[in-house]
Amino acid sequence: MSGLVAGLKIAGLATKVKGVQVVNPSPAYSYLIRFHAQRVADLLHRLDGSVPKVRIKKKDYEILTGYLGGGYGTITPEGKLAVERMAGQISLETTYTGKTLAACLDYCSRVTAREKVLFWNSYNSADFKQSPTYDGLPSEILKKLSF
Repeated sequence: MSGLVAGLKIAGLATKVKGVQVVNPSPAYSYLIRFHAQRVADLLHRLDGSVPKVRIKKKDYEILTGYLGGGYGTITPEGKLAVERMAGQISLETTYTGKTLAACLDYCSRVTAREKVLFWNSYNSADFKQSPTYDGLPSEILKKLSF
């Protein structure tokens, strides 16, 4: 979530990232998201001066807390329904992405058709080490990769 917040802010997009809480609450979550997003943005700016310097603000993101259910790993009826609804179309599971899609569908049911909403599916079982190419990554990052 922090990376998305940083990237969208750097890109200058007027958007708000809405993350879905999937673990038991901690008062530090909001702070940590902003802290890590700012660190990512600052690092990218230091590595490449053409990346604009930005300030991450609390208004750039929101944590949706109504989809956790009984806690981490607990299947919620809404999350299970979202997974079933998308079966055969996209891969989801009930701990993270099912709850997140349930939140997205709920949100979409309450907004106008003019609002643009993106469901970012973070479920991926592919081994990153098997990525076919690292073309385009800055040399500073390539030096730090140790695969």
